[in-house]
Amino acid sequence: MAQIEAFKGIRYNRKKIADLSKVIAPPYDVISPAEVRAYYQAHPANIIRLILAQEKRGDSSSNNKYSRAGKDFRKWLANKTLIQDEEPGLYVYQQRYKTGRLIKTRTGIFSLVQLEDFSKGIIFPHEETHSGPKKDLTLLIKNVKANLSPVFGLYDDPKLKVKKLLNPALKIKPLFKVKDHTGIEHCIRTITSPVLIKKIKTALKSKKIYIADGHHRYETALGYCKYNERLSSKKRSLKGASDFQSIAGKPGYNYRMMCLVSLEDEGLIVLPAHRVLLKACCKKLTSAKNDDNIIDKLAPYFNIKLAAKKSQQKINNILKQHCLAMYTHNKNLYLLSLRKKNILKTITPDKPAVYQNLDVNVLHGLIIKHLLDLNPLEGQIIYTRDENEALDLVNKKKGGLSFLLKATDINEVRGVALSGNKMPQKSTYFYPKLPTGLVINKL
Repeated sequence: MAQIEAFKGIRYNRKKIADLSKVIAPPYDVISPAEVRAYYQAHPANIIRLILAQEKRGDSSSNNKYSRAGKDFRKWLANKTLIQDEEPGLYVYQQRYKTGRLIKTRTGIFSLVQLEDFSKGIIFPHEETHSGPKKDLTLLIKNVKANLSPVFGLYDDPKLKVKKLLNPALKIKPLFKVKDHTGIEHCIRTITSPVLIKKIKTALKSKKIYIADGHHRYETALGYCKYNERLSSKKRSLKGASDFQSIAGKPGYNYRMMCLVSLEDEGLIVLPAHRVLLKACCKKLTSAKNDDNIIDKLAPYFNIKLAAKKSQQKINNILKQHCLAMYTHNKNLYLLSLRKKNILKTITPDKPAVYQNLDVNVLHGLIIKHLLDLNPLEGQIIYTRDENEALDLVNKKKGGLSFLLKATDINEVRGVALSGNKMPQKSTYFYPKLPTGLVINKL
């Protein structure tokens, strides 16, 4: 059963920082180097200085970007740039954004969720993770001892029980409302009524939680929890946890701050996550003056159609009728559709149908690994939700091949998670992203 708890959130002090848009930032893993520089320049207390502190010449194991992030966090608390709420609460969060011609609102709850091993069937991942980001995040949490960014979690609420409980809170005056530089509006309200908190906790207790975004953050928190438990065990007491606050009788490292959103929420949308393979990992395939070698490898499994040049402007519409599209270094866009359904059965016979039918698994399992015999290393795939960027990276010769996909359906995400399987990393792009800096949880 999912254990949800209220907490005393840490927020930017509005008396010191009137314009919160200058201090919040997107999650660390979707920020370009140019954006990092812009956020650094936006304000000396921008959250970017904690989640992506800069390396300096002469850094050592004891004095480095992680230790500087910890010092800055403690300094901002000491000088009241950041302040902690006096009462524990649940934070009702709304994002108002534009998609096409529509204005949508997504509603979530910032809360603490007790960490659980995936094997318990309470919290479910749906994507693979890489070791590099987890190592980085582990060093950060050891120095900062706080959840700076939320994990984005989803839960089923077909009868809208939780939503009905939240409706009264949506009439409360917001703690703050801010628009970021992209025009997305962020609004936070807090629930401190013990009676209402208990009702919400009870309603969520029976829910399974599916991680939408933040797999690396969740697994890092789980590893950090086990690390502290080993530390306490060695001392044969809980003295090793004395630096941590107590939540429901347990040290704070047993919990992770999450933003929980209903799968039925009207503002929940998933965008496609396209792939660009860097030239280094597909050099042999992209050295020829034509695409015959690649096409010959794909032809036994796919119906292949060369798209007209003008079609590149209508990629999303084209993909509705095809499995995926491939763009080559010769500036050709090929539309691919499977000759036979469930083709992955021959390659991954142990996987369920919900896994085998996913376009992203067809791409990674059948095309990249099996047919093209490629094994991209960590960092050799660029992920983007912008199809034009996916094409431009190949045109500019940074990428060797681009693969364009349709968005993964939310029910497919849930199905894969419940089956105990995982999609390749960044198979989904939940939009909009949850910014960092709205609420922080100090461990």
